[in-house]
Amino acid sequence: MNLPGKRVTALPSFAPLDPPPPGEGRFDLLLLPALRLLLLRYLGEVRLGQVLAGLGEALRSRPEVAGWNTVADLRRFTGHLGVEGINALAALRREACPEPAPSRQVLLSHDPGMGFVATYLNAILPEVHHSVAAEPAAACRGLLPEGMALPEEALAFLGLAPSLNPA
Repeated sequence: MNLPGKRVTALPSFAPLDPPPPGEGRFDLLLLPALRLLLLRYLGEVRLGQVLAGLGEALRSRPEVAGWNTVADLRRFTGHLGVEGINALAALRREACPEPAPSRQVLLSHDPGMGFVATYLNAILPEVHHSVAAEPAAACRGLLPEGMALPEEALAFLGLAPSLNPA
């Protein structure tokens, strides 16, 4: 798998934003090294193993990704990672880079309970400030330098029209 600027997907037969069939899930990620930005997309019933495999591969190839700003798009996620899964993902980040740079992660979700998840993540990953946003443009706006636009591939990944670019 080529990670820089490439989408990583477990089930490549689906269109980028189409949800997989019931009972299946897809985890995608997009690395944007020039922006030090990681985009994660959870579609359908994503399993912990899928996330650990995809994110683990990215962190093994580029441990500094653990200190990048992140948008986790959970808008179409219907699975459940649970506390054990969240803890496993935090451990994966710490193993890849024990002392990452301070960063921010925005959980992109319409779930009103996601604020509790962000609070929990702040407690177990204090070097990462977690917040929640309902819209992709708002999620990205606080993670990019002022006036900087997202590249086309990031707009497509998040399902944004170019006119909604957060710059």
